[in-house]
Amino acid sequence: MFEVKRANLIRQIALGALCIGLTGCATLNPVVNVTSLGEANPSRDEEIAERFEEATSDDEPVDASVRVLVDTVPEGLTYADGQLSVDEGYAHEVVAHFEMTTDGGFLNFPTFWFTASFFDYEATWRRGLCWWQVPLEWVSLGFWSVVPTSYPCHPTIFRSKAAWVDSVKALAQAAGASSAIMSYIDADQKEARGTVGFLIKLDPKVLVGRFKTRPMELKPAGAEK
Repeated sequence: MFEVKRANLIRQIALGALCIGLTGCATLNPVVNVTSLGEANPSRDEEIAERFEEATSDDEPVDASVRVLVDTVPEGLTYADGQLSVDEGYAHEVVAHFEMTTDGGFLNFPTFWFTASFFDYEATWRRGLCWWQVPLEWVSLGFWSVVPTSYPCHPTIFRSKAAWVDSVKALAQAAGASSAIMSYIDADQKEARGTVGFLIKLDPKVLVGRFKTRPMELKPAGAEK
């Protein structure tokens, strides 16, 4: 009997590994916190966040013309002491500061084995597969997570760097900005947990000819050390 149980367990683990291997860990949609600079305007901030969420949920195409700079500032901008300022003679507009992460709720680990929440999965098909299993996770006190059908629902709070860049472009579009300066949060070579930075309307004259940039001396508050 013990051998039969062990065989069943091995089959479950193998099936789970196959599910995860085929589908990957479930990535989550980003949660954005955007704050317009200058005079306080919370209603505009909410509108930007809502437009971003709508664009994300509708899978709208990203504007390829939006420039995203990593730990770099364009000609005519200076970053110091957590502030981004426009140099004299340039007509850049610093639109807003933003922070974007994924939200794993109280299970905010890099990858976790529980499906105890209605996670905002990036792939919409996972919502249909996973959300009905959440109550089963609750009533089973977490043991439902060993059932193979739950394996594709186990989320990760990391996303690829390319996905973060596309999200920042979408946010810039939602804010009417033409560029963004950002730093990754908790990043390795391929993935990051989030990004933080500024949305900018570039002075058109810096786009004429060679686009000049220089490294930032300091990163925005909250960014990867």
